[in-house]
Amino acid sequence: MDTLSKHERSTTALSLQKSQASVSYSYRSFMFVQPKRQRTRGVVIFTLIYQILFASIAIARSDYPALFQVVSLLVFSCVIFFAHKRLYYHINLLWFLSLWGALHLAGSIVVIPESWVINENPTKLHHLAMAGNWLEYIHLEYFYGFFLITWVCWQTLCSIILVRYQRRLMPTFGLLLLCGTSSLGCGAINLFIENIAQLLMLHSEGTIHHSIEWELAAGVAGAFSASLCIKLRNL
Repeated sequence: MDTLSKHERSTTALSLQKSQASVSYSYRSFMFVQPKRQRTRGVVIFTLIYQILFASIAIARSDYPALFQVVSLLVFSCVIFFAHKRLYYHINLLWFLSLWGALHLAGSIVVIPESWVINENPTKLHHLAMAGNWLEYIHLEYFYGFFLITWVCWQTLCSIILVRYQRRLMPTFGLLLLCGTSSLGCGAINLFIENIAQLLMLHSEGTIHHSIEWELAAGVAGAFSASLCIKLRNL
């Protein structure tokens, strides 16, 4: 009788492990969180190449605020890389983040004609007029960036709960609000760093953004769109 009970317990434990593995796999597929084995060499090489390229351009032009942004992005890239080692972000998200970094640095460094900007802004790609002068390049960049950071916050939260408690999180209003506001906080820190760098270095084109409220509005729209996408993907 004791042998039979042990057999039953082992069979029950085995079936439970299989069910948990099945849930874990479906959850990882659902939330784009991949298993441990991923090839990140490509995205790492791509990120390093464009960061070295933009850093070289900034040094050649003595554009120190832009160089400061390259260094800041390098620190951010390292944070994401080491977080990925523990949380296993999906490779697509890593590529999207790397692409955002390239767009961000291009906006700070690439020079455009004066006729392409609005209200005598610096002649950088960030201030490229779009949609009949209603939008600028930087607004789309902020929308895209806040969208990705919201997604990163959600994946981070889901991965921690999955690893520690073997539970699947549902995209409730409270959790999505937490992720969205977290991304807004990261964006506010980014704006603070950029503007402080411009003020301290006293660069000729390093003025405070006059349309900062529209940049934040674009970020709010990006965070909201990401939260909506996460929510709809669960339906």
